[in-house]
Amino acid sequence: MNSTFTSTRPEASGLAAWASSPLLVEAALAVSKIIVIVTALLVTGLSIFNGASIEVALLRAALSVIVIGLLLWVFNWRLSTAVLENLAAELKEQNAQPLSTIERQA
Repeated sequence: MNSTFTSTRPEASGLAAWASSPLLVEAALAVSKIIVIVTALLVTGLSIFNGASIEVALLRAALSVIVIGLLLWVFNWRLSTAVLENLAAELKEQNAQPLSTIERQA
């Protein structure tokens, strides 16, 4: 059975742009998690090393995690919003382009 198949996949440039956006967001989230964990460990370790009690060291670590975590959350939220808006604008632009004669016949 021979049948002709017309591909409906997007062009390579559009596909590459779509594939790179989620990678950027995932990388930013991963780096943010690493920063929060390393900050908590450093604050706890340095606090204990400087003679603070365990309770004070844990309180300092908790506060640093909350503050750094909120800052990084805002950054990641803004980044995700920008990526989604950019992707929506690209899709809207693609939909606004007129169909070629080959696509109209299908």
